[in-house]
Amino acid sequence: MKLRILHVIETCGPGGAETVFTSLAGHLNANRFESRAAISGTGWVADRLQTLSVPTTLGRSHSSGLADVRLLRSLVREHHIDLMHAHLLGSGIHATLAGKLTRIPVVVTLHGELDLSTGNRWWPLKRLLLNQADHVVFVSNWLQRRAAAAYGVTPQHASVIHNGIPLPPSTWSRASARGVLGILPDDIVIGAIGNVRPAKGYDVLLRAAALLLDRNTRVRFLVAGEWSEPLFSELKELQEELGLATAVRFLGFVPNPDRVLAGFDLFVLPSRSEGFSITTVQAMAAGVPVVATRSGGPEEILEDGVTGTLVPANDPQSLAASLEKVIRDPVWAGIMATQAHEVVRDRFTLDRMVQSYERLYEDLINQGRRSPVHESA
Repeated sequence: MKLRILHVIETCGPGGAETVFTSLAGHLNANRFESRAAISGTGWVADRLQTLSVPTTLGRSHSSGLADVRLLRSLVREHHIDLMHAHLLGSGIHATLAGKLTRIPVVVTLHGELDLSTGNRWWPLKRLLLNQADHVVFVSNWLQRRAAAAYGVTPQHASVIHNGIPLPPSTWSRASARGVLGILPDDIVIGAIGNVRPAKGYDVLLRAAALLLDRNTRVRFLVAGEWSEPLFSELKELQEELGLATAVRFLGFVPNPDRVLAGFDLFVLPSRSEGFSITTVQAMAAGVPVVATRSGGPEEILEDGVTGTLVPANDPQSLAASLEKVIRDPVWAGIMATQAHEVVRDRFTLDRMVQSYERLYEDLINQGRRSPVHESA
């Protein structure tokens, strides 16, 4: 008999957590598992679940927490769910409460430092409820250490499962990608991929770009990611102030990152904080050299000077210097890119990630600490 998993998330747009969420829901072993999804509304996540043929229930994007709990309880009972897997703290709290009511195990995956915020009056209650989940997964060891300090999550009911991506990557050629992006043949393209959020450090990237352009006028920067205000307007103002109007382009959301990665000469991750960094792994898989900040997750992905270059966060001078160093030594950059590609195949594949979660699901369900109660709604 197949094990029935209900996947839960509170966000609707594109992002790292949302990519992992949809990948898991759509790629569990169909001979052993049956997936359903509960999400808060329409958007990128809903569209991707439809493409993956995952049955999905849409909640109300502005519903109260109690309404979300009632919806999850109803879905568990109606569809005889064996385990709930929630992503991000808000969904994790709601799923944990619904799991208590329906007596089924709950897994919560936390994806970034934002999940561990202690800056509001509700965080002691969130800490209490999070520790009631049957198992908490972190996408990096760094994030698990942060959670132990902020939320008291103990190793006894927690583990680390690194995110993974499908292989092989896109077969888009460099020439075709650069043609679509409007890149001149002699341009040196440094690209970043990630939603425009404070943690991504795009202001640091702009300042590093200005420093680098003083020494190499052939360099161009592309940033692909969904915009958010007022930050995007602030970045555009900084771009104008630094004289980067033509040297830096914000592309907005790009549905297929492989298509732009193929046109990059170098990938940069300027983040202040990263729970993991799927885009770094995607760049490695595409054979693009990587320069990333020491912002948490990247240190567990890259080996400095071997599979990429790591620099301090919030340091435009160091970032610019490292970018210039890689540009000036294409042989070394190529060696690092080749070695990085092999690391992805060994450690960061979608298959490896999915299998790790499948084992966790089976272990929790088989432990029998709770007997599922499938009452009629």
